[in-house]
Amino acid sequence: MLACEESTEPVEEEVFGEGKVATAVDLGLSVEWASWNIGGEMPADYGLYFQWGATSTESSYYDAIGESICATQHDAAHILWGEGWRMPTTDEISELVSDANCSWEWTTEINSHGTEINGYLVTSKKEGYTENSIFLPASGETGWSAKIGTIGFLWSGSAATVIDSKGTTVAYGLDFIDEMYTINSYTRDHRFPIRPVRSK
Repeated sequence: MLACEESTEPVEEEVFGEGKVATAVDLGLSVEWASWNIGGEMPADYGLYFQWGATSTESSYYDAIGESICATQHDAAHILWGEGWRMPTTDEISELVSDANCSWEWTTEINSHGTEINGYLVTSKKEGYTENSIFLPASGETGWSAKIGTIGFLWSGSAATVIDSKGTTVAYGLDFIDEMYTINSYTRDHRFPIRPVRSK
């Protein structure tokens, strides 16, 4: 698991107002993926940072144990974007990180502020979809993380059925750095971006 290391300097969160609802990209998988994070306006925008199960950046995390919050009142994508959008499940993220389905290239793209941003270009390997891709920016986490530009995190809507050593409930998410991308579990008070999905 990647550690969410803390620094002594707070990191300023990029803000794009409420952002725009993204276009859907079909990678030939079971769902379509949004072309940018909630709160963004372009693929390289970090967007907004949410505690797990919170539907605004001001609200606190949802602490009840359950299997999934996808398409519920605790799903920020479902509440803020509507029209079939929701948080991805771990199964859907597993499809995305499978080397059989997609190639992952560490690269840079330009965000809404004209800044060059590190991240992964994820391109479909599925026949008929190989021209389709999404960019996942290395957004770090808001608060005390020094990892913005180096590590990317994205929440899933799937809850873990475990509690950490401090008695805190955890949930699953995607994390990635150059040459590595995987699903991990995190305490729900972390603030990560959300990349929504939509059923076909």
